[in-house]
Amino acid sequence: MAAIRLRNGSETTLEVRIEPWGEDYWMRPGDEFTIGYDEADHDEKMMGGPHFDVTFHGDWYEVWVGSSDMKLRMHDQSGAELEHGHQRPSDPA
Repeated sequence: MAAIRLRNGSETTLEVRIEPWGEDYWMRPGDEFTIGYDEADHDEKMMGGPHFDVTFHGDWYEVWVGSSDMKLRMHDQSGAELEHGHQRPSDPA
């Protein structure tokens, strides 16, 4: 499994939105998340490899995945797999 890594170097909690699914994960200061994907995915082989567009919007990350069939897994810095909504504040700003 291959991966990309995001790190929150700010002093505030940041949201990571995974599109086109609308999944959200929340990074506290100092958190590091890894977005893993299966390199054997047929669609990705056809596209010449995984395709991600990552945009930082000042207080949140937007990650667009090039193939809606791509299977992603989000992990924290300890390697634990995260569920959609991880660390979501009770009142997101």
